[in-house]
Amino acid sequence: VIPHLPPHASLPPLARLATSGAFGGMRNPEKELNSRCSLPSSHIGGGNDIRGFEFLILFSWLIITALPVVISNEGIPHALRSLLMIPPVFILAGAGAYKMYELLINKIPGFYHKHDEFVKNSFILLCALLIVQSYNYYFLEWGNNPNVKYAFRQDYVAMGEMLNSLPKEIMKYVVLENNDIKVRGIPMPAQTVMFITDTFTLKKQAEKNIHYLLPDQEKDRSENNALFLYLK
Repeated sequence: VIPHLPPHASLPPLARLATSGAFGGMRNPEKELNSRCSLPSSHIGGGNDIRGFEFLILFSWLIITALPVVISNEGIPHALRSLLMIPPVFILAGAGAYKMYELLINKIPGFYHKHDEFVKNSFILLCALLIVQSYNYYFLEWGNNPNVKYAFRQDYVAMGEMLNSLPKEIMKYVVLENNDIKVRGIPMPAQTVMFITDTFTLKKQAEKNIHYLLPDQEKDRSENNALFLYLK
C-alpha cells in the first residue's frame, strides 16, 4: 500500500533523498502504479491510432476479397462470394472495440480502479450474450430455416448424388431449363451437378454417360432406356 502524505508532512532524510532529484527527478508513486495497471497501447499501426502497415494489410484484404462480388454479374449481392471478407471485417471491428476499451481505461483518470469489478463483469456478460446469440441465430433460426436448402441448392446436390448412384451403362441426360446465364455454352445451374459427378469435361461426360442439354436439344436424343433429368 502506497501511503498518500499531505504536502506539509515531513519526510526522513533518507526518504527525502530517494524522492529528490538525485535519482532523476521527483517520483510519483501513484502515477507509477497507474502506469503499471493500465493496458498497453494498441499495437495496430504502431500506436494508439489504427493505421500503418497492419491497417494497410487489413484494408487491402478487404478490398481484394470484395472483388468476386463486385466483378460478378449473377445473383448480386451474393453472400457466398463475400465470405472471404469476414476475417478483416471482424478484425477491424475488434480493433475498434479494443480502442474504445483502451480509451475508457487510460484516458479517464481512475476509471479502471473505480469500476474494476464492473468492467470485468460487463465483459464476461457481453461474451456470454454473444455466444448465446450467435448459437441461437446460426444453429436454431438460420440452420432450421427451410429456405436455406433452396439458397444452397440442395436439389442440385441431390441430383448429382443420384446420378453417381446410377450405373455408367445407362445414358443420362440433364436438361437445363434455366437458360439465362451460360458457362461454356451450358446454363450455370449445371456447374453444381458437374462438380458432384465430376463431369465438367467432355471426356468425363462420355466416360460416365452424363450429358447436358438445352430444352430444344432434347428431341434430338432418342436412345432407348435413356434417362432424362430436368434441372431448373
